[in-house]
Amino acid sequence: RVADADLIFSMGLGLEKGWLEDMLDTASSDSSVLIALGEVTDPITLGDQDDRVLDPHFWFDPLRVKLAIAEIALTLTALDPSGVQEYRGNTIVYLQELDDLHAWAQEILATVPADRRVLVTSHDTLGYFADRYDYEVVGTLVPSVTTDGEPSARNLTDLVDVVTELGVPAIFVENTTSDRLAKRIAEEADVDVVSSLFTGSLSADGDGGGTYIAMMRANVTAIVEALR
Repeated sequence: RVADADLIFSMGLGLEKGWLEDMLDTASSDSSVLIALGEVTDPITLGDQDDRVLDPHFWFDPLRVKLAIAEIALTLTALDPSGVQEYRGNTIVYLQELDDLHAWAQEILATVPADRRVLVTSHDTLGYFADRYDYEVVGTLVPSVTTDGEPSARNLTDLVDVVTELGVPAIFVENTTSDRLAKRIAEEADVDVVSSLFTGSLSADGDGGGTYIAMMRANVTAIVEALR
């Protein structure tokens, strides 16, 4: 299906780690059909000064998602001019839904006291979210923008210290990853673990995160309930 596609949208910014490009090369497809949406979303960087990488998790900022949606609409219109009215109409409707999502998130996230707007996650996924809504990511279980890394004993000890010193109320874990390490840290630091964040995938229909907007609402609600 990838080989036969007229157009492929990816997150980009290193998220697919080259496997998608390799697949296209293997399938002898035209690489020009691959559109990396992250490149148009004003990406932020992560890591130390000497080892900074682009953060691919732009979808945690609804306003950056608007930029991606605009790119999708422009690309589809160029590929299929006959559908311009449909693409334009759908885009206008969805951009308004994203504005509504952002306004709602901004309001409910502001109800968390400023000194409790601290996030510890299983890996570095919420940088855009934190920047947009005035929160701070103070630690991660896996010191990486992907789930491939393994924390050292020193990493875990340092994280326990951070959680304890800052009074972090909860550790957030994606629903697609194990919460084993998080529970260990939480037990030592005497905090809660929230294992229900949707980050790299949606849920089945009816399970709270079947669409992007439903996923974001579920995540925001879980964060607010745990921190407030």
